[in-house]
Parts: sequence; C-alpha cells; structure tokens
Amino acid sequence: GFILILDNIKSFGLFLPEMFITGGILAVILSSLIFNGSKKALLSTLLTLAFLVSSLISTFYLDIIGSSGIKIFMGMSALDPFSIFFKFFLIVTTIVIVLISISSIELKKEGRTEYFVLILGMLLGGMLLASSIDMIMMCVAFELVSIPAYLLTCFLRKDKLGNEAALKYAIYGAVSTGIMLFGISIIYGLTGATSFGEIAEMLSKGQTYSGAVFIAFTFILVGMVYKIAFVPFHFWVPDVYEGAPTP
Repeated sequence: GFILILDNIKSFGLFLPEMFITGGILAVILSSLIFNGSKKALLSTLLTLAFLVSSLISTFYLDIIGSSGIKIFMGMSALDPFSIFFKFFLIVTTIVIVLISISSIELKKEGRTEYFVLILGMLLGGMLLASSIDMIMMCVAFELVSIPAYLLTCFLRKDKLGNEAALKYAIYGAVSTGIMLFGISIIYGLTGATSFGEIAEMLSKGQTYSGAVFIAFTFILVGMVYKIAFVPFHFWVPDVYEGAPTP
C-alpha cells in the first residue's frame, strides 16, 4: 500500500496537464455558484481559456524536460511522444472550439458555464485516452469522452431534433460500450491481464486460442468503430450532426 501511495504521488508531477483541466472544471463550476448573469458567463469563459492555456504550457514543459517513456499511476498511463502530441492537438482544438463558441447565437449565456464544463470533461477524457496503456483506463477514458458528448448533443433542451439525436446517440453508445467490454472481458479471461504490454507478451507466446482472440478483438474493434462512426457503423451520425448545436 505504501508503494502505491508513493507511486501515485510521483505520478502527479507528470500529470500536470490533466490536473489543470480538472482544476478548470472545478473552477468554472464554483464560479457559476458565486456569480450570476453576464458576469458568470464572462468569468466562466476566461477561466476556461486560462486553464486551457495553463494545460498547454504544462504539456510543453513535460515535453521539454524529456519525461517521455515513463509509466504513471501503476502502469495505467504513459507519458510518451504519442500521448504528448495528442494532448497538444486536443488542447489547441478545444481552445479553438471555445473561441468559436463565444460568438455562437445558439448557446445562450445562461448555459455557457455548463457548456464549458462538458467541453473540458471531454478534453480530459481525450487526454486520458491518448495516454492510456491499460484496458480499464481506456474504457473509463472512452466514457469520459462519450457521456459529455451525449449531453452536448441535447444541450438545447427545447430542440426536439437535439433530444431525439441525443437519445439515439446514447443508445448506440451504450451498445458499443457493452460490445467493447465483452471483448475486453474475453481478453482478460485468456491472458489474466489488462495492461497492453502484458497482453501483447502473453499473445506473442501463443499460449491462447487464436479463434477466441480473434473473436475478442473483433468485439473490441466493433465497439470502437461505433464510437468513431466508421463505416458501416455510422448510421447514427446524420441525426447527431443535424440535432446538435453547431459549435
């Protein structure tokens, strides 16, 4: 237990970008409880941008000090060139989305705080997904991206198209998550591991049934391609794109 605590404490120093985003979510929520009206909308926007820029700077800092190739949180995540690149990409993209959203007519000022919290939640999930090296972390990160996406689709509560789209999106998402988890459970049953590295090592030894492995990875792949709208699992996309607010 003591080793676990020490590893987690050490890991927090390499988890700065995600910590800034988490802090941004909490700060925006607290600001909405203290201020009202236009002040709340302005402050939530400024806080969101400030924490996004802080997260971007911390990602750049971790890249400079050469922290790549380090596993954190007992091997659940990794800091490597792949994850750092996508953290950069996701943060910059989110900053652009926030700037676009400020001038959006669809998003009322009263709901801007909740909108930014959901956007930051999706960003946090994407950053965790990019650095995950364990199937459990991957599933959690996937859902942290997906659930805010369902809510953002029906963000305009009085829009019937948005409500219909969000319902379809949530049902498809739940089905895809179930299929993916079923495949993961088979892999865990065959290898007794959830870490990508350990699974690869077990499969390379050829001690598992190839047919079962093929079925398991098929389920995992189907679950993933549902979420990224890969043909032929893309039929929910037109409804969602039509019903969701433009930003």
